Amino acid sequence: MKPWITLLLALLASPAFAAEKPQDVPTSMAGGVQLGLNHNTFTTSPNVSPSYHPGLIIGGLLELGFNEYVYVQPEFRYTQKGFEYRSGSGGDQLLIEASANYIEIPVLMKFKLLPESFVRPFFIVGPNIGFKVSDTVDVTLGNGRTSETYRSTMSLKFTTLDFALDTGAGAEWYINADLSLFGLFRYSYGLIDVAESGTMNWKSRGVQFLGGALFYF
Repeated sequence: MKPWITLLLALLASPAFAAEKPQDVPTSMAGGVQLGLNHNTFTTSPNVSPSYHPGLIIGGLLELGFNEYVYVQPEFRYTQKGFEYRSGSGGDQLLIEASANYIEIPVLMKFKLLPESFVRPFFIVGPNIGFKVSDTVDVTLGNGRTSETYRSTMSLKFTTLDFALDTGAGAEWYINADLSLFGLFRYSYGLIDVAESGTMNWKSRGVQFLGGALFYF
């Protein structure tokens, strides 16, 4: 038998690739931490097309199990949001850079598959309420100078609250009876206006990539 085939069979037979998770891994309650990237923008009505703006997500979570498949996951996290918008050209070019930081409290339903596996795919869905803690708005014209006149005319103002529907999918890997690691892709769809400027209303959209750890009680 070729050496690489022997090595592959040995890896598949190792505990890290076992088909079943330990029987003493609890499913009722866990606490955890998460860290990730929020690739965020804001949609507007009337429609314009701002660019996506990267931001940080960091926070904690609880996982409460009803059974091996259904869980509720409340979270508490700090999230950075924002956008960049350019229009015109040359001396008439306009650049708007806006950012806002939020304390978010999502409450998610979580559905896990493959209860006997070391690696469990899962899906999440639920509401997410955010409380703004700070914001900045910079408006620059093509000459490179900040336009206080345009800033006043535009008067982009962030509201205090954001409310979104979060959905996503990921996988959890059991390390042992006390610890698991997870990674997921998540989309946050803002449902209310979080900023206003003249006749334009802005809603948040976020593509998020997260990883973290769960510690079982």
